[in-house]
Amino acid sequence: WQHLSRNITIHETSDCHFEACLLLEALPVLNRIVNVTLTLAMSNLAFRGHREIIGEGNSDNVLSIIELLAKYDPVLAELIRKPKGSTMYLSPKIRNEIIRLLSDQVTESIVNDIKNAPFYSLLMDTTQDLSKVDQLSQVFWYVTIEKDEKGNPAKININESFLGFHEVSGQLGANLESDIVKCIEDKGLELSKLQG
Repeated sequence: WQHLSRNITIHETSDCHFEACLLLEALPVLNRIVNVTLTLAMSNLAFRGHREIIGEGNSDNVLSIIELLAKYDPVLAELIRKPKGSTMYLSPKIRNEIIRLLSDQVTESIVNDIKNAPFYSLLMDTTQDLSKVDQLSQVFWYVTIEKDEKGNPAKININESFLGFHEVSGQLGANLESDIVKCIEDKGLELSKLQG
């Protein structure tokens, strides 16, 4: 107890304490932003709009929902009252990072379901994007088997999942075959389970 006040002062000015305080402030905010992002994604609604500045009116969907929730939520109300230049976790860069992280988790979950399926099928087709680059779309069909409490198969679900676009390496059949095999192997899927 002899040096308590000195030790408290040292701790309060330490990097460790500063980072813990930032995390304590950031987690509730990020949790709400992630939930808004998930809500828009599950509803197939656009994220971006004409304005990406909070409080400017006619904001994009993310900011509009944040502003609405701030009327009822003290954490978000405090967030949008912060002065310009404050860390708000609402910049396009942060929001894109959240979308990427969520996308990675969803993709990993789908790939794990495909890995656990007894077999899967694949539809890959090419299309040109706006810059005239051929993109290979990846759509997987697979089954998931739900089991009852005894571990016996109870229900079979047929699933269809789009897992993204991949730039093709060339128009020849050998190039497309190589791209398809690479796509399957990059996901860690077994070629032997591919049907059709």
